[in-house]
Amino acid sequence: MEPNTGGAGVSTSEAAPRDLGRRSFLKVGMAAAAGIGLFGAGARRLEAAPKFIEMGKLNTANALTRLRTAKGNVFLAVATNGCALQGDSTSDFGVVGRSTETTGVYGEGGIHGVEGFSGPNIGVRARSGTGTGVAGTSGTPPPGPPGPPGVTPPIGVLGESFNAQGVGVVGKGPNTGVAGFSETGVAVKADAVAGPAVVGSSQGAQGVVGSTSALNVAAVEGVATNVDPSTFNTGVFGRVERGHGVQGFAANGIGVKGQSEDTSGGGIGVLGDAAAGVAVKGFSRDATGIGVGVLGEAVSGVGLKGYVGAAGGFGVIGEAPQGSGVFGTSDTGNGLHGYSANGLALYAQGRAWFDSLVLVPIEAGQSSGTVTNVGQATAGSFAIATIQGAGVGAAISHTEIPVAGTVTVHLTTPATNSGYAAVLVVN
Repeated sequence: MEPNTGGAGVSTSEAAPRDLGRRSFLKVGMAAAAGIGLFGAGARRLEAAPKFIEMGKLNTANALTRLRTAKGNVFLAVATNGCALQGDSTSDFGVVGRSTETTGVYGEGGIHGVEGFSGPNIGVRARSGTGTGVAGTSGTPPPGPPGPPGVTPPIGVLGESFNAQGVGVVGKGPNTGVAGFSETGVAVKADAVAGPAVVGSSQGAQGVVGSTSALNVAAVEGVATNVDPSTFNTGVFGRVERGHGVQGFAANGIGVKGQSEDTSGGGIGVLGDAAAGVAVKGFSRDATGIGVGVLGEAVSGVGLKGYVGAAGGFGVIGEAPQGSGVFGTSDTGNGLHGYSANGLALYAQGRAWFDSLVLVPIEAGQSSGTVTNVGQATAGSFAIATIQGAGVGAAISHTEIPVAGTVTVHLTTPATNSGYAAVLVVN
């Protein structure tokens, strides 16, 4: 055919023929279509001289064939049953449409405008050099080039909907609805101006699953780039009506880790907030006795801090039905340190026990008693002593620590009977 200058199949100079009649139909069969090209079939087949199709007769093509009409190089094929125009080829394109200024092939139908089918391969394939390979739109597009803001060709497939509540692209599949793949870049990227960029929903499994086999990277990462100091952003947010807002699991390692790089002192690694109840809870199912429900560590400063603003409240509370509610240990410092500007640094409600409390034997007729191997007794220690029972018949004069580890109790008179003096060593 000669190039079409009238748009999508209609001449600009004259209207398309209303009725070409039965003799104007063109049917190219399987045996005769291998060499037929419509609207020009490519330079590689121009070796033979073109042969024009003769209307109303059976034509056999053995070279490049063209169809010329008196209606501005427009050809119209009409059929009431079957294909109006069919092109068959065993080794090349079945039908080729070409236009230098507008649409190469235009299809319009009551059901499908253009339909492609292939048994084992691709049903429809579209290619573009530097533009969009396939652009599908629904509704009336606004003025301007198609495509989302900030995304320019080359684009493989572009789907847009300009209808209210419309969807640009929908993928359905028994296993995967939409698959994205990239060797070095992002497999699937979503951008939104005002709404969520990605929404995952499932009726029977997880809404969103992230998986990676790479080393030292996150399977799912949430990044908030807003640096406005008047705002408070969240990298990952979990919300449920009932259950756990965020849950972490690790077969070997840490279930949930929070980290803050704020060096001003106001950063928080993990923040728990509850309207009522427990803001942060740690639970260990280890039955060997080495499990830790909550562990607080710090290079310097405070490893674990609790704060309460209400009167009568507790900054930190430890509860153990049979063990120790709160346990503090230190190799060279203070195992437990209490401070209060106006109250009590240490308040014991119930009995108290100190392992620096020792019993010093007092023999009858002696004016002193001594005990050794007292680890807490040093040169700077204080020793507080009392006689245990009235039968000793003497009172405490004073106590001393002559050498480290040794405590001596002196009496005002020799003891009438043997007994003990209780000594509390305080450092």
